[in-house]
Amino acid sequence: MRIILHLNQVFHKCVLLLIIIFISACSEDIIKIIPAPGEEEKIIIESPEVIKVSLRQSRIDYDDEGTSGIKQYWESGDQFILYSTTGDKITYTVSEISSSDASTATFTTTGTIKGAIFYAVYQNGSTIDVSFNSVTGEPTYSMTMTGQTQSGAESNALSHLKGYDLVVCGPVTSFEDGLSFKSQGSMLTFKMTNISSDFGSPTSLTINIIGGSNDVFKTNYDAAADTASYTLALSEYSSSTTSLVAYVMVPPFSVPDGASMAILLESASNKLRYVNTYTSEKDYVAATRYNFSITDFTGFDIFTKPMDLLNPYNTADSTWRQEYKPTTGDGSEDNPYLIQNAWNLGPIY
Repeated sequence: MRIILHLNQVFHKCVLLLIIIFISACSEDIIKIIPAPGEEEKIIIESPEVIKVSLRQSRIDYDDEGTSGIKQYWESGDQFILYSTTGDKITYTVSEISSSDASTATFTTTGTIKGAIFYAVYQNGSTIDVSFNSVTGEPTYSMTMTGQTQSGAESNALSHLKGYDLVVCGPVTSFEDGLSFKSQGSMLTFKMTNISSDFGSPTSLTINIIGGSNDVFKTNYDAAADTASYTLALSEYSSSTTSLVAYVMVPPFSVPDGASMAILLESASNKLRYVNTYTSEKDYVAATRYNFSITDFTGFDIFTKPMDLLNPYNTADSTWRQEYKPTTGDGSEDNPYLIQNAWNLGPIY
């Protein structure tokens, strides 16, 4: 039911207030107020208790498959929070999931909230800082993306992603067609093999951008690009780990032409590094999974395995340290090593 009133006098405004109270008590879902000349039109909507929800280029849970996108499905126990311009919020819980592809579901709640504009957020049932512009009503949201930890002891190494996957729908001005959610994150998957058996228990993986403006990452979904690196903590991995897959959820970002992405894998006593240089600008967009396969690391644990400065070999296995190896010479009198840079001299203690 719609009510249209022209408010030109204080008396009429008092009558309108009484009508609104009556309509609210009767649980009408929309009240539209057409004001007097010079006043702004306002629409007040009441949220339903049952909402049909779909996923659009989104995913609420993950498994280790697919390279071009993110699979879509809901699962039992999922919840999202609906925010309103009135400052209210209410939690919806999944009650029925589509048996065909699980990309659509029905969510229910107890009670309703009102507002001119709504914003829906799925983030593992966590409350996100959502605010609405006082003039336009447009929503903004805030969510910190740092502090991710992946456990090697868990049966599902992807379980930590639920705490950092921001899936949203909005702004919402009508519930008639249900809600359509979309993921706001990019999922980076690093498949690492050929790790030395004496590397030790992996403790962290850091993504670092070198060159260009450097600061291409966001640490928060509502922040400007403000950091050059992201670190994923790795816990409870075996000391004999020789391969692993690391998963990091980050806000979308772009790497400029000529810049490099450096991947640093660390244990308590060693470090391994991989670098990829971009020959053209690369955009990492939302709701997409990106796979990196790393098989050839460069080690630079120079402070943990001392070297003989007169004979730049790794004293542990008598093989060249990659970063110290001269590119010419074999060390003989007739064909000596040619020192080309400071690294060829070995570490400085």
